[in-house]
Amino acid sequence: MTSHDAMNQGMNGELERDEKVFLLGKEVVQYEGACKVNRGLWKKQGDKRIIDTPISEMGFAGIAVGAAMAGFGSICDYMMFGFSMQATDQFIQLPRSTTCSGASSLCP
Repeated sequence: MTSHDAMNQGMNGELERDEKVFLLGKEVVQYEGACKVNRGLWKKQGDKRIIDTPISEMGFAGIAVGAAMAGFGSICDYMMFGFSMQATDQFIQLPRSTTCSGASSLCP
């Protein structure tokens, strides 16, 4: 089994296990992700669970973090690792600043 196959099986398993899990990222629907890691997921899960986003890593990272804080399971797909570095602030600052303001929330 390749690492791509393992990631695909893991995402598919989580999507099938929990209806609150969704995948979002650039070109994850018809193109099936940059390395085809998402192949077949859109056909199995549909538009409500597999969501194409515009080119805005910070934007869809913020959506993923906010959804996680609201109790959803979000899988955020970046085309390349370097693109994820553009969005690290969303993963670090957003949950921290929300809890510092007195709100209590959990990020799965």
